[in-house]
Amino acid sequence: MEYAAKHDMVVITADLDFGEMLAFTKHNKPSVMIFRLKDPSPEHVNSMLSSILLEIGEALEKSIVM
Repeated sequence: MEYAAKHDMVVITADLDFGEMLAFTKHNKPSVMIFRLKDPSPEHVNSMLSSILLEIGEALEKSIVM
């Protein structure tokens, strides 16, 4: 979590503990994406991410504050 926060990374996980850790520390970094999937294989997660990013990628780029 510390490494991800320091390097502006997003933690992608199926483990609810990461979201709880972030809430407990009251920090706003790193961002945590929790996938609750029947098939948590890397291939399936990557496929889901690709689909989502195609749909929201432009909006995300516009919302990035430098």
